[in-house]
Amino acid sequence: MQKTGKLDWLYGVHACLSALRNIDRECFELYLDAKFSDQSLIDAAKKRNVKIHEVDFKLFKKKLPIGAIHQGVALSVKPLPYFSLQDIFIKSPQKSLLCVLDQITDPQNLGAIIRSAAAFGVDALILPKHQSVPITSTVAKAASGALEFVPVCYVNNLTTALETLKKNDYWIYGLDESGDTIDNTDLPEKVAVIIGAEGAGMRRLTKENCDYHVRIATSSKFTTLNASNAAAIALHQCFLKMGLADV
Repeated sequence: MQKTGKLDWLYGVHACLSALRNIDRECFELYLDAKFSDQSLIDAAKKRNVKIHEVDFKLFKKKLPIGAIHQGVALSVKPLPYFSLQDIFIKSPQKSLLCVLDQITDPQNLGAIIRSAAAFGVDALILPKHQSVPITSTVAKAASGALEFVPVCYVNNLTTALETLKKNDYWIYGLDESGDTIDNTDLPEKVAVIIGAEGAGMRRLTKENCDYHVRIATSSKFTTLNASNAAAIALHQCFLKMGLADV
């Protein structure tokens, strides 16, 4: 794992509560607006021996990004470490679903994809270090607590990473309009689904390194979805076809 020593801020009820309930997340101080009354968050902070401060609403503007919808709560934390591909291979079960993102640069999209990944049993998220949005407090807020459940791996070279995945028995499925629908595709036990940038889709080398191209069945009148919506549908379909559901 790649560790980082800097201090970070989370904000919003779900992001902060999930962090407090994650024993692998170092949490330091919880800041609450005087009118805040969610007892579950306060109890979680006390259980972790996290200092609780009641502060003026204006303080949040000084600590958080402009326009942050913080709901009167912010938590100082140590960022979660990034995983390596080797970490993922060690931890992944026999049936394993990974999500690879090629040039996703919008923090809201990334946060929404992380949320879908957590809901649909994704074992890790893989992104290139360059031309990808980093994990920020904005991403964490958009993920609504799901960041605590999905390991994130940034790689130096996505093409090399895809080759490594193949050597470790993963089959690569790139989301592309040229492919067959996911519904009509048989999936193996280890799958990595690639979501490309909005509009441009996957880069050429990424596309060439896929084992298969697949698409989401849509109306012929309008076929495009934004990246986070496409990821949610594709991951859900893989989740069902691979038999990853708990019930």
